[in-house]
Amino acid sequence: MDHKGKVKESSNLPHSMNLTLKETSLLQLLRAKKYSKIEIEMKNGEIGQVYLDEDMSTTNTKLEDIIRGNTFQTITVTQHDGNLVRIKRRLPVRLD
Repeated sequence: MDHKGKVKESSNLPHSMNLTLKETSLLQLLRAKKYSKIEIEMKNGEIGQVYLDEDMSTTNTKLEDIIRGNTFQTITVTQHDGNLVRIKRRLPVRLD
């Protein structure tokens, strides 16, 4: 996926299954095993918007670097007893 939230086309998946480009891109995201959650919004029976949730490391991580990492994202920071315990990033992506 590039910094604008677009998934790059890959020819590593079998095309004999008659998958659409969006379905192939979604499988690529699933196989990356990088995301804690992948949410798919369907529109007229087809893949519409996809949201990727990613748990970020809380050690040696600067929020500024995460913020600069993508042009559009939602970042959730969880703090407990004054300590940073979780950083979660949600990325909307277009599969086209």
